[in-house]
Amino acid sequence: MSANKKTVIIVMGVSACGKSTIAKGLQNEQKDVFYIEGDDLHPQSNIDKMSQGTPLNDDDRYPWLCAIHNRISSTLEDENCRVVIASCSSLKHKYREILTKGESEKAKVRPIFLHLKGDFDVLLKRISQRKGHFMKSQMLESQYAALEWPYKNDIVGDSDTDYDTLTVELTESKSASDVIAEARRRLNQDRGVSI
Repeated sequence: MSANKKTVIIVMGVSACGKSTIAKGLQNEQKDVFYIEGDDLHPQSNIDKMSQGTPLNDDDRYPWLCAIHNRISSTLEDENCRVVIASCSSLKHKYREILTKGESEKAKVRPIFLHLKGDFDVLLKRISQRKGHFMKSQMLESQYAALEWPYKNDIVGDSDTDYDTLTVELTESKSASDVIAEARRRLNQDRGVSI
């Protein structure tokens, strides 16, 4: 990777896989690594819907995904930015394309999706232990149903959008620190991204 090429890492997966925790851990207050919390960009109507246990549909997700894409794009314009890390479920291929559309060509950007892949029962247990989060346990099943699995450690591309995926397996015995360390090591060794 050339020295002036910027990287966008989108930490993805279903609810309770640890997207925000892992993304913040990877960012680790580095001055040239910027963090975007995808949940903060949900319109209130989405939060209300999820709080009532109603799954979001594509129409609900589209403005949210565009807001994340726009925030990523504006963050990349900062001359001090080397890496942008965003948390977003990115459940479907078309959602990933919205998030990365044009980024490969623009500003010499390399998008990577870091997929946190966890067992349903492990994540259901995590959700049930959450306090004050709008995502409820009954929503996990709908997210698994909507999830289009990225290709494990493959580069996916077409004429408009190219993105790379790296999958980290979650287990009940792996702590957040373990996942962060594995993700950081594999991003460095497998993708040449030092964070």
